[in-house]
Amino acid sequence: MVEIALTIGLLILAIILGIKHSFDADHLVAVSGLLTNSQSTRKTAVLSVSWALGHMITASILTIILFTFRETVLKVLLTNLELLVPIMLIIIAFFTLAWEFDWFHFNDINIRMK
Repeated sequence: MVEIALTIGLLILAIILGIKHSFDADHLVAVSGLLTNSQSTRKTAVLSVSWALGHMITASILTIILFTFRETVLKVLLTNLELLVPIMLIIIAFFTLAWEFDWFHFNDINIRMK
């Protein structure tokens, strides 16, 4: 009985922390960049849910891997992972600006710079 209550409590805590985490600046920038050009509410909802699921699955897999190999991997890898966040934000910002200012032209055959 105590184990079930502890499990439920941990799940509730994980959901609350996940909601808090979703309002971090990098997530708001990423999602707003993806959704600014959406034409319909349905496409916006599908894009939002797919982004959230992809984020959740990726974070879960990385958490399991890092927990499993925490003694060997964390010492080397974790110091380098902090650098990926600003790089990812710069890439998202570039593609958001490229989309906003129509730097790319999409057609059936290829994608080319303007």
